Amino acid sequence: MLKKIVFAITPMCLVVLLSGCPILIEPSVLDDVLPSVAQMISEEGGVGFSIGDLPTPSTLEERFSYTYGYMLYNTLLQQDEIAHLNAPYFAKGALDANAGTAVFTAEEMSRILFEVQVKLLQIAQQELEALRTANYEFAHAFLEENRDREGIITTESGLQYAILEPSDGPRMDPSFSPRVRFTLTDGHGEVVDSAQSRLLSLSNLNPGFVEGLLLMNVGGRYRFWLAPDLT
Repeated sequence: MLKKIVFAITPMCLVVLLSGCPILIEPSVLDDVLPSVAQMISEEGGVGFSIGDLPTPSTLEERFSYTYGYMLYNTLLQQDEIAHLNAPYFAKGALDANAGTAVFTAEEMSRILFEVQVKLLQIAQQELEALRTANYEFAHAFLEENRDREGIITTESGLQYAILEPSDGPRMDPSFSPRVRFTLTDGHGEVVDSAQSRLLSLSNLNPGFVEGLLLMNVGGRYRFWLAPDLT
C-alpha cells in the first residue's frame, strides 16, 4: 500500500520515490510537473521533506510564520508585475536562506534583481506610452466634436471654454494669486480634483489652466476643456 510520495529535485531530473522505488522524470516534462510539486529540498543530495505533511500551526511562532508567509505571497500575487513569480523556487529560496545555503552568490543575486528591475521598467514604459497614445487620441476626438457645440469658444492654442456665469469684476492679471473654486474631471467625467476655496499661484499651474484664468473676470464662472498639449 502506498503510504507516502516524496519528491526530490536534482540538477538533472525530478526523482519521485514511491514506497522507496525511484522513478525519474526527465527535464523535458519538468515544466509540467513542477507547479504541482509540494516538496522542497532542505539540503543538497536529494533529501527532501514534505511541506504538505506539516501539521496545523499551533505555537505563536508557527502561526505567525504561516500567516506572514501567506500574506506576503498573497500580496505579491496581487501585483501584476510579480504574476510570473515561480512559487516552488520562491519557497526554495526561503528554505535555502533559512539553511544558510544559496544557489547564487550575493553578486549574482544583485544582477538578477537589476535585470528584473530593468524588465519591469521597460514594461511600465510601454504601458505608459500606450496609455498616453490612447488618451491623446480620445482627447482630440472629443475636442473635435465638442468645438461645434453651441456656446463653445476655441482659442488659438486650442483651449475650449464656455462662459457659464459672466462677471463685471476686474480682469484676471498674471500677477494675481487668485482664490478659486473648481472641479477638475477627466474625459470620462470622473472627478480628479476639486476645491471650494484654494489659493493658486499662476506660476505653478499648467499652461491651459493659466490661459483659462486670464480669460476670466473676478466672480465669473467658466468651464474649460484642455487638450493634452496644454496640460
